[in-house]
Amino acid sequence: MKEILENPNDKLLAIDLDGVICKGEFWGEGEPEPVPEMIEKMWGWYKKGAHIVIYTARQPRLYAVTLAWLIKHEVPFHGIAMLYKPGADLYCDDKAINSKDL
Repeated sequence: MKEILENPNDKLLAIDLDGVICKGEFWGEGEPEPVPEMIEKMWGWYKKGAHIVIYTARQPRLYAVTLAWLIKHEVPFHGIAMLYKPGADLYCDDKAINSKDL
């Protein structure tokens, strides 16, 4: 997977929103705090040709506020997937475990 992050050209990266791009979880109240270091890394992948999809367990009714938050915090992305994980070459998720770590 590290190879994909070093050369992400034409790869689809699925990046989880809550707990990865922003701190904590968001269910419609308040405004989550961004994680600047992660957003900076995403810009690097974006500039190297990665296709970035933000995925989240948030309900579709929160699409507009989610989109506005991503734009406000200048998060690079090509699409948003809500409720379900899309197919991807690489997933970045705060609640995942690598099979090699088992």
